[in-house]
Amino acid sequence: ASQTPGQAARSRLWRLPFLGHEAGFSDGPFRLAALLRRPVVFMAGLYLGANRYQIHLVELDDFSQAPAPGVSSDERVAAALQRYVATLEALCLAAPFNWFNFFDFWADGTQND
Repeated sequence: ASQTPGQAARSRLWRLPFLGHEAGFSDGPFRLAALLRRPVVFMAGLYLGANRYQIHLVELDDFSQAPAPGVSSDERVAAALQRYVATLEALCLAAPFNWFNFFDFWADGTQND
């Protein structure tokens, strides 16, 4: 069900493919950006060694702009979240030793490795 402007929806945990397993990602930050009508930009600095970094900026969605005709708020949030996960995965695979995270994506026990 789509949301009317100004109507808040509860965030949802999505199970999306990430590094070979389904992992949990919340759409809460994207719902907040949609509610506030703000752009969402992914930013990462990959360490290249010797005080060198490669900066990555990827616009995931500009919620300040009107959606395409027929696209619901929920669909737009879901698409932005999927772009985030795909971007994060691509950079993790490209530079696997650049990452550390205290969020346990696989905490629900679906990973059996």
